[in-house]
Amino acid sequence: MRRFRCESIPDKEPMNPDLLRERCIALCRSGCRPRTIETAGASMYPLIRDGSTLTFLPSAADRLLKAGDIALFERSGILVAHRIVGKFYQDGCLWFREKGDNTFYPGTFPASSLIGRVIHIEHNGHIRDLTRWRQRIAGRLAGASWCALFALLRSLGACSRRVGCSAAVPKARTTILNVFRLLSRLPARFIR
Repeated sequence: MRRFRCESIPDKEPMNPDLLRERCIALCRSGCRPRTIETAGASMYPLIRDGSTLTFLPSAADRLLKAGDIALFERSGILVAHRIVGKFYQDGCLWFREKGDNTFYPGTFPASSLIGRVIHIEHNGHIRDLTRWRQRIAGRLAGASWCALFALLRSLGACSRRVGCSAAVPKARTTILNVFRLLSRLPARFIR
């Protein structure tokens, strides 16, 4: 998970921390110019390292998120930067499936929680531009592979419920999960 700090504007009276957090999140969503935040956490390691600086386009300026893009969104007052691995509609609202590169299980968030799309990652003076074609293709491939995996797992779960939970389906599901866990760890060894 990614956390952020927002400096308080000096006022005459002390500000409520929850109100300050809400104002900072609203400020991050607004405007059309890129903004930067500092990160903490390892859920997107090795792409985003602890202490990296993320540059993102606010959601007001950029609503086109595709599988593979890294989205910045708000969850319980904390800003999180994870890869988009799918979209779906629930009760007439758009929801995104997200997953950290260093985690296995996906999560979801509503489009109303979207802050923006990450376009640059800076760590120790090295800048990774996510708008370049190689980075975009690598991101799209990562997002599409996770999207396909989770669709396969959902269909295996549906088959096991229809068949009556035969022993072969859970074993196949476990095997597929283990293969994808191994494959998802391999690129981290070659990125250094």
